[in-house]
Amino acid sequence: MSTLTIKDKQREILISLLLSLVMLTPLLVAAVFSNSVIALTDLLQESCDSIAVSFSYFAIRKISRGKNLSYNFGYGKLEGIASLVVAGMILISLLFVVIEAVESFMYPIALAGFGIYVGITTNLVDGTISLIQWRRLSAQLKTTVSPIIEAQMSLFRAGFIASAIVSSGLLLSLAFHETAWGKLIDPIGALMLALFLVRSFYELFSSSMSNLMDKTLEEGLQIAILRALARNFDLYDDLFDIRSRRSGSEIYVEIFLGFNPQCTIAECIGRMKTIDHAIRKEIGEAHIIIVPANEETMEDAVPAMGNTIDEEHPTI
Repeated sequence: MSTLTIKDKQREILISLLLSLVMLTPLLVAAVFSNSVIALTDLLQESCDSIAVSFSYFAIRKISRGKNLSYNFGYGKLEGIASLVVAGMILISLLFVVIEAVESFMYPIALAGFGIYVGITTNLVDGTISLIQWRRLSAQLKTTVSPIIEAQMSLFRAGFIASAIVSSGLLLSLAFHETAWGKLIDPIGALMLALFLVRSFYELFSSSMSNLMDKTLEEGLQIAILRALARNFDLYDDLFDIRSRRSGSEIYVEIFLGFNPQCTIAECIGRMKTIDHAIRKEIGEAHIIIVPANEETMEDAVPAMGNTIDEEHPTI
């Protein structure tokens, strides 16, 4: 599994930020000169997205500056916090959508003004860009794990679907503006957008909270670590404990192994390097620490760390 570098993530977020800022001006024109609630909703959503992406860019810059620190677990968690902010901005957009849609149902008005054409054109362009970015980031996430890139992918996915709803709603409202039911197309489109935003908020909020919680790696990576150890079982005598955690996109693994007392230090180091390479081959880049241990050292270390080793179910 490959891993995106900090510079790669920073570049992706900067692209997202610039695209979002460029779209704000035409969306503002469309919202002001169209009488469309869905165009106004689109503007509010894009504004919230810009704020969220700005925070993500700040977070990734902070992470990049802290990569040389000895204790940088908290910097990894900034990815999860940034994703949580994106989810919060989606929730704010959702509230605006619902309020404006309900008001439009109560007081329906016909759309008018050149802002309609600006809105249609802008959303067609925005939708095309969002689709390209969504597919590109989705492909990257198949080979790497990054909460902050996942959040950007979710934003572009939401942007594509929102653009499709907005442009379709504006086109239909324009085509049937003389009919009574045509005035309801606009708020109906806004509610459709709201339903999608609910799903996006839930998925992003759930993944962000999961990332911020201290817990072990997912089962697939645990099995991969055990598989690497099983293939090299002849290099060590005892497996005392395995501890793992994820901080943002960073993986941390500590393995306590017992080696033959007759082995020299050079031999032990060589065996640890072989095991380290085997694990990295299975799970990709990670912070792996292999600690030579025996029963006495583990008895002293466990109380200090606050963990209890279960011989039948070792911690991983």
